[in-house]
Amino acid sequence: MLVVGDIGTGKTSFVKRVKYDMFEEKVPPTVGVDFLVKRIKWDPTTEVQVQLWWAKTIIFKLIDFKVDFIFNT
Repeated sequence: MLVVGDIGTGKTSFVKRVKYDMFEEKVPPTVGVDFLVKRIKWDPTTEVQVQLWWAKTIIFKLIDFKVDFIFNT
């Protein structure tokens, strides 16, 4: 799962809520990109791992710019 948004919109708090079932109101800003892994019991014999990634929108705008620049020059 990828969570993208502007600074201060609660991305880190949301992801930590999903992973740890807790909510932190005041969290320092994420620098760059961060991620967690959550294991979910799908059924009695199956466990899945979900990667939770989050970043400021600007990071993905820069990545898109670099990819566009590389492939269109």
